[in-house]
Amino acid sequence: MSLKAIVVDDSSIFRRVISDVLSAIGVEVVATAPNGRIACQKIRDMKPDMVTLDLEMPEMDGLAVLDELRKTGETAKIIVVSALSRRGGQLTIEALNKGAFDFIPKPDGNGLEECRASFDRELAPRVKALVSRI
Repeated sequence: MSLKAIVVDDSSIFRRVISDVLSAIGVEVVATAPNGRIACQKIRDMKPDMVTLDLEMPEMDGLAVLDELRKTGETAKIIVVSALSRRGGQLTIEALNKGAFDFIPKPDGNGLEECRASFDRELAPRVKALVSRI
């Protein structure tokens, strides 16, 4: 699998865990970003195949990123990583309507290893599905 990815999340822990999981399944993580404004610039500059995108971030949230990517014609496939709260669920549906490829629920705070295991289970099949569409 020779995909290039950018990981976007305001949590440095989630950026690290998602990057590690992607790398372990053969995806090259070319950049990370702590907010949507930085993410949009990196996506324009680096032209990744995919982006994992948190929705609730400071400065520019994930929905605004999706709007910006649509306006600029960027083609990266977006996998939303979102909290499963009522608000998070509504934002996720809106993100899918704005063109996100799929979504992964953020694991509840049960420790780093459980978080990593959850992303292992959730991310690999979605990346494989994404590869089949590229």
